[in-house]
Formats: sequence, structure tokens, C-alpha cells
Amino acid sequence: MIRREQPDLSGALDSDGTVTLVFIDIVASTVLVGRLGDHAWLDLLRRHNAIIEQTTAAHGGSLVDTQGDGSMLAFPSARRAVACAEAIQSAVRGAFLDVSPPIAVRIGVHTGDALREEDHFFGTTVHYAARVASHALGGEVLVSNVVHDLVAGPGIDFHESREVELKGLNGLHQIYAVRLMQMNEPAIEQMGPHA
Repeated sequence: MIRREQPDLSGALDSDGTVTLVFIDIVASTVLVGRLGDHAWLDLLRRHNAIIEQTTAAHGGSLVDTQGDGSMLAFPSARRAVACAEAIQSAVRGAFLDVSPPIAVRIGVHTGDALREEDHFFGTTVHYAARVASHALGGEVLVSNVVHDLVAGPGIDFHESREVELKGLNGLHQIYAVRLMQMNEPAIEQMGPHA
């Protein structure tokens, strides 16, 4: 088991009580475990988690939780959260060139009100962010319509919106893929959503 200290979430809420949550998941992790073996997988996971922790701290966020190959981050700013997600995609792409098949992560970002109890967040915002992430392709950062509206402007570009169903949430929802800088390779579509 990978152990870490309890997160300090005191700075994760914005002054108005909102939080931006980021969910990260390694695509096709079961395939990777089978191909690499348990020991090599654990080494890879430690490297991956170190990237997540360092990049999150550098962008003023908090690592809320890690379970298996997934992570949940919290930020007081949607712009910082998106910048962190972009940096994580770039770092993961560069850090695992020695691994085949290539490591790819899917990332989802959503901003809203969340209940905070000790070292965790709860509520619809948490589920919404996780559902946005589940629609991302490997190598992609997806954001909710709320995040798009908060951060759209100089420095962050988006692809056309997608209208999707988010499991357990009523209606259709607009999500946007961030146009990642300095990434010439397309998202890994063969390892699409839910892989």
C-alpha cells in the first residue's frame, strides 16, 4: 500500500465556498498490471503518484485521495486546476517513455459546492467531476461547462463542446476538451472512455 499524510484541505475552498475538483485515472491499468507484473506496476504507480503530488503542490492544490490508479485533487481556483491538469498530462507523457503500451491518463475537472468533512469532499460536485473524467480519452483533459465558463480566455483553448449523459445525473451536459499545449499526438482513442 502506498501511504501518505492526511491532506490539508483548508486552502482548497474558494472564499465563496466553492471548490474545483480534478479526477485522474490511468487508462487501461488492468492491462498494464497484467503486462508489467505487480512489482513493476507498483514502481510505475509510485512514479505516477509522485508526479501528481509534485504538480498539484506546484499549482496550489491539494491531493485529497488516491485509490488504486486514481487520484482526486482540490483547488480554490478553476484556472489553477486546469493548468495543473495540463501540466500532469505533459509530465506523464514525458515520464513513461520506457513503458509499453504507453501510459495515458484521463482527467476531468468540475467546480461547484461540496461538503467538506475532515480530509474528504462529498456531494454532487464530487460525482459530477468523476463522471466528467470518465468521458475523457487517454491523454485528454475534459472540463464541465462551469469550468469552461470560469477559465475561457487567454491561455486556455478548448475544442468544440460535447453533449453527454453523466451517469446518475439527469439530462445532457456540455463538456469541453482542453486544447493541450505542446502535445502534437492525438488522444489515445483506442483506450477511450471507461477502458
